[in-house]
Amino acid sequence: MAQDGGMENRGMDGMDEHTSVNEFARGWTVLLAAFLGIGVSLVSLTYYSAGIWVKPWQAEFGWSRTDIGISQSVATLSLVVMAPLAGKFIDRFGLRLVGCRRLGFCGRC
Repeated sequence: MAQDGGMENRGMDGMDEHTSVNEFARGWTVLLAAFLGIGVSLVSLTYYSAGIWVKPWQAEFGWSRTDIGISQSVATLSLVVMAPLAGKFIDRFGLRLVGCRRLGFCGRC
């Protein structure tokens, strides 16, 4: 037994000290899930893939780069505004009900 009363791995405040390696080893699954979730989310796909569509949109619709940039900004801002509202609806009514109604709405459009 340690001389310090079992406090060999504890800091000054009595909390366990963890190295960054131990922290990564314990939380790598959460990190991977967050990385994948952000990487394939609607916001990131809309934002990062817009560049490949600029020339086709200009050729097809005659839009300027400014028009396309403004539309992307409006789309991103609308997602920023709507995401907290969607979260409140999900908290209140549940994911299944909100998701099914949303999918039904998308189908009608």
